Amino acid sequence: MAIVTHINAFAGPELLIALALLGPLTLVHMRRRGAFGHAFTRQMAVGAVGMWLVAGVTLSLSGRLDPPLTLQSAPLLPMLLWGMGGGIAGLLIFPAYLAFARKAGFDHAANADVLQKIATMPLAARVFILITAALVEELLFRAIPIPLLMSVTGTSAIALVVPLFMFVIAHRASWSPVHLLFVAATGALLTLIFLRAGYWSASLAHFIIDAPMLLFAPVMMARTRTDGMADDS
Repeated sequence: MAIVTHINAFAGPELLIALALLGPLTLVHMRRRGAFGHAFTRQMAVGAVGMWLVAGVTLSLSGRLDPPLTLQSAPLLPMLLWGMGGGIAGLLIFPAYLAFARKAGFDHAANADVLQKIATMPLAARVFILITAALVEELLFRAIPIPLLMSVTGTSAIALVVPLFMFVIAHRASWSPVHLLFVAATGALLTLIFLRAGYWSASLAHFIIDAPMLLFAPVMMARTRTDGMADDS
């Protein structure tokens, strides 16, 4: 009981901001150091479970604020329209990013390696990662830190830029530097959706953006191999 009392006493907005933004980065660092094992599926699954634990603790403590932090959301129809529209817009960003990266001569070898590893994961693991990305990342990088940073700092710029920056950094361990351009663009889009229509809408858009890669990675890799053989012939 004494431990709970001490936690409640320090569960101010600053602590919640730190938990939401630094918790995921700590898990990424632990994964890179091999703390979750060396098998890719195990690394991703354990990391995702850790994200849920961080989200659960942070969300629980957020209810002890005065006033408590709530997950704001637009009415059902606007929420669905913003979520689906934002998801489609995010999907359209990807070919534009690819065209720019190819024209600039950036190397995609690292991205292909990650996609290959994702393709070898069981479908259940890929679905779990997808749900974690859509629900937990939106909670930790937008729904909790943005309103709290606005309240603490009184400035929208810091409240919007800092979580977006941390969102991009959290993806640095998995993807090539050039892919972070896509992460930043979609992260900014998801921030806009969150501001206009709330948490559930941003989560829906995030789900739509990540679904093709995580659900159809084996098909994408098979097509890549087929295209490569066609180019060699």
